[in-house]
Amino acid sequence: MATAVTDGLPVLVYIHDGGFESRRTSKYPPETIVLGLTEPMIFVTMEYCLGQFGFLPGTAVNDNGVLSAGLLDQKAALLWVQKYINQFGGNPNNVTIWGQSAGAGSVVYHLIGNRGTNTGLFNQVMGDSTPFFYLPNYNDTFPENLFAMFANLAWRVRQPVNERGYDDLSAWGINEGLGDRDTVELDIEPNAEQYYPLVDYQGSLSLQGQQMHGEMRYICSVVMIASIGYAAGLPTYQYQWDNPSLSSTHSAELVAFFNNDSVVFNSADTQLVAAMTGYWMSFVTSGMPTSSTAAIS
Repeated sequence: MATAVTDGLPVLVYIHDGGFESRRTSKYPPETIVLGLTEPMIFVTMEYCLGQFGFLPGTAVNDNGVLSAGLLDQKAALLWVQKYINQFGGNPNNVTIWGQSAGAGSVVYHLIGNRGTNTGLFNQVMGDSTPFFYLPNYNDTFPENLFAMFANLAWRVRQPVNERGYDDLSAWGINEGLGDRDTVELDIEPNAEQYYPLVDYQGSLSLQGQQMHGEMRYICSVVMIASIGYAAGLPTYQYQWDNPSLSSTHSAELVAFFNNDSVVFNSADTQLVAAMTGYWMSFVTSGMPTSSTAAIS
């Protein structure tokens, strides 16, 4: 669709997931979203530095470089939108930022960044599976040890990728606040049976663990964020994805927006996807999630 500088269309900026360690924007083609729009808008996304290149902490990084370079990349993209999106027909005063998982965490960081002074770059936010990450000071013991481990391993970059590879280094990013994730143990057994009776999960430790992890990592944080917005008098909406056919695992809902015909929906899921797309995109264009096929309860 041809646009003009005077169109003033709503703008949606998408920040991809990947635990601040992986993924790229090409994994999320916008055709499904754009071609299904009932109201026009401008879709924007960006790449940002990941792993040790974007989120390595430590005093040495602070003194000789910049901390959280990946978030600064994202902010640079939002500043670009403010300066240039009108040249593509977009309205810099009507920008929604949206992310999933680490992308949703990024949305929260931009909300609170520099004690809230990042405002002005956007006026609406959306987050899917928004986590609360471990946020130590850059010079606390854990980040300093993390930098030291990375520095000791950095020589591997000089070797051919097929010998040691960059995967060895990416394991030392700050994904979810854990360095060596295989050796971390949480003493949660005493309370597990009290709050998550195994009988409620057909005796399955896997299902019990999924529920515990889901609530601890994503569900409770989303409820907290939505409650804060609602208490502040802001229009706030919350959804729950529970789908037996497309699965309810982490990030499964993204198939509704970035499918690009890779998944064939049954009739029920076709209706669900149409409703979800309607909710999300109408929020972007009007500030109110609506759907022609389903109502908000």
